[in-house]
Amino acid sequence: MIQQNNPLFRSGTELVEARVGAAPRKSVFGFVLAFVVFVSAHAGNTQTAKEKVRIALGSISVNSSIIPIGQEAGLFSKHGLDIEPIYFGGGMNSLAAVTSNSVQFLAAGSTATISARLGGIDI
Repeated sequence: MIQQNNPLFRSGTELVEARVGAAPRKSVFGFVLAFVVFVSAHAGNTQTAKEKVRIALGSISVNSSIIPIGQEAGLFSKHGLDIEPIYFGGGMNSLAAVTSNSVQFLAAGSTATISARLGGIDI
């Protein structure tokens, strides 16, 4: 006899609904790629005033190292952006900064982003 509440015996409809709920996942690489495309598409003349952009980073790690490396290489200032990376003590803290409009962008791991999305936060 198959038990109704056993997660190993779910119907096809339940499996599809579970996968639909998991759709908002985004990787740090995807964020960085989208950010670079955005910066490239909206690059202004270097003689105009630089636009201040604040980026929340969940931690200092290899995944989020592209932001300080690009800043040190002058890639952002070359395109008229003054980047201010702000390090938070984890993904949930940086998500709070984004949702309160304290920063414009977020580079964090998928766990915090998925947890926030499942909790009803519009990211």
